[in-house]
Amino acid sequence: MVDERRRSARVWGNLRVAIEGVDLVPKTVRANLSMNGICFERDQNPGEKGTIEHLYISAEGGSRAVRVLGQLLRFSVVTDPETGARRSMVAFELMPDSASVVAGLRQLFQSIVAERSGERVVSMVNNIPQVATVFRLQVSRMHVETSWPVSVGDKVQVSFQSLAGGARIPFEGIATSTSRTSEGTHISEFELGVVGQRAAMPVASAHESITDSLDLLFTGDLQSRDKKPRQHLVGRLDRIPISTLFALFELERMSGELWVSSGQRSFTLFWSKGALVDVDPARPEQVRTILAELIYWRDGTFRFTMGEIERADRVRAPVTALLLDFAREQDEAGR
Repeated sequence: MVDERRRSARVWGNLRVAIEGVDLVPKTVRANLSMNGICFERDQNPGEKGTIEHLYISAEGGSRAVRVLGQLLRFSVVTDPETGARRSMVAFELMPDSASVVAGLRQLFQSIVAERSGERVVSMVNNIPQVATVFRLQVSRMHVETSWPVSVGDKVQVSFQSLAGGARIPFEGIATSTSRTSEGTHISEFELGVVGQRAAMPVASAHESITDSLDLLFTGDLQSRDKKPRQHLVGRLDRIPISTLFALFELERMSGELWVSSGQRSFTLFWSKGALVDVDPARPEQVRTILAELIYWRDGTFRFTMGEIERADRVRAPVTALLLDFAREQDEAGR
């Protein structure tokens, strides 16, 4: 969460997208999507850089959909590599706050790749040149359907190429699983690595090298990266509840200061590696009471500044346990 860097390939397509609280209904737009970010067509800049919003994203037919947190990164003009059109687009980094959202994103991304798989062919060299259809493509794995048998452990060389021509990207792969379909074809999974990649290359660098190659294949150009550490997350409590922020910070093990304000009141909450450790201003006996009140604020703003925190733990309870306790207390109070 400190650098904007893709850890999965991007694919272009038509998606239905809405920013909750801004758009009344989802609109079908040109977009490119990865497991970590989305860049989609939009006429106007939707807000301040760093703002957190809930995004609704679905396939054009609506068969796959996901609701996910996203942080606004930039608003810029991008050349659509498939049509050549210049489009005003907004980029969000996606910040899933649960395993179910991650699974939903994966299903949505894979459905788009599957719909477009007919545009991609792979030339494989395993003693004999062959051609196979790619139906699932990730950073370090590829599933292909072939007309010839592949055994687990087989080493192959892979070269991706669009049917329209363009760049040929060489990879090396090892078959990790294989099965036979009822139609007599073979479904195989390969672990991928860039040809010529140094054995000692760090995993992050290897992933960057692979995603750069896939970007070049899918878009004809490398996407720009913002390498500066992200310092702030900002937003409105009527769009992003505090409980959602708590879940995100815990899941991502984030450290920093969360400032929340509503009316004339404001508090700073201190986080260390995903744990809520302190609240200010508050006397020790007030900490839990203040948190129980803050969790239900629906009007106001927040700003989270990332950084290491050195404060005594006055909360002394996991965030998940606190949220469950507060929910139970509110339920009992309403009876």
